[in-house]
Amino acid sequence: MPSSDRVTSSASSSRSRRTASAFAVSSASSRQRPEEAVGYFTNLTSYAKCPPNVQAQAYFAYGDTLMSLPSTDTDTPYGNLEVAIQAFSKLVQLNPNTRIALQAQGKMGHCYLQLAGVDTNAALANYRYASNAYQRVLTATNGAEFPDRAEAEMGLGLVLENQSRLFNGTNRTTLQRRALDHYLNVVYGNTRRENEPADMFWVKRAGVERALPLAESLQAWDQVARLCETLATQLPSLQPTLEKRRTRAEEQLRKNTN
Repeated sequence: MPSSDRVTSSASSSRSRRTASAFAVSSASSRQRPEEAVGYFTNLTSYAKCPPNVQAQAYFAYGDTLMSLPSTDTDTPYGNLEVAIQAFSKLVQLNPNTRIALQAQGKMGHCYLQLAGVDTNAALANYRYASNAYQRVLTATNGAEFPDRAEAEMGLGLVLENQSRLFNGTNRTTLQRRALDHYLNVVYGNTRRENEPADMFWVKRAGVERALPLAESLQAWDQVARLCETLATQLPSLQPTLEKRRTRAEEQLRKNTN
């Protein structure tokens, strides 16, 4: 075999192995029991000859799986979240300036957000760590795509909503309005780049599941009406429900002006 053919064959074989390994990571995530998958992922992350892209996926899948598992240590019932943060941090360290590293930042934000909800003594610190992780996704100059930024906007909104429950009066309302702004950024595409398509999964989550109930609770009826109109064009299957909510919002606006 000519040397050029051997090189081509070797490169093709190497690509095939990397593809097969990446597929194996995905398969382990979806088919194995989480406890078994954790062992598979840790073996991959510690394997010296593991291709970098496969190792990154293994770190990501490892952290993601840990987030769904209860801790086996009764003294640290949420210890899996802390180990997941370590896995995502290692991924970021080894793969800077990549999309998967930014996605790992988003996952770290989710971990800190969960920890804030269960550890009241460290809640404010964990909310801050979560916000910082989400902000890193939003301020990245490359790598992140709209679904990544939309998820980070959602995360920031949830941080602010949860923080608002620690306050009363004006402070609570201010935090809730800031949370609403983050959800609306997703719906109105404020974080989309030129020629970047919308993602209806995140539009629905941000708009229907978070922004609408929050705007209604704030009695921001003008925003509710506009939001319903926008969402009805993006999510046609929800038009009847959205039309009812828009009508109700407009009725409230008329009452307030009389």
